[in-house]
Amino acid sequence: MPPKLKAGPDSANPFQDWMNAMANQHGELELRLEGVSLKLPFISQAVELNGTVLVSFHIRELTDKERDARVAKEIRLLHA
Repeated sequence: MPPKLKAGPDSANPFQDWMNAMANQHGELELRLEGVSLKLPFISQAVELNGTVLVSFHIRELTDKERDARVAKEIRLLHA
């Protein structure tokens, strides 16, 4: 299981924790939302979000075959 990254009260920048985790290519980020309002197109009133959202991610290196395929795709798009 990837290490948990929590932005505690001592954390000056919770997004720095996320960047550190991405440098390690795995991790989790806990976001605390209070009073965040969303306006959704199918609901007439705004929805207020309060609570915690946990974002987990894992990044891996591309294989040589995947990297070559991506480069070939980019070249095709440039010449199109």
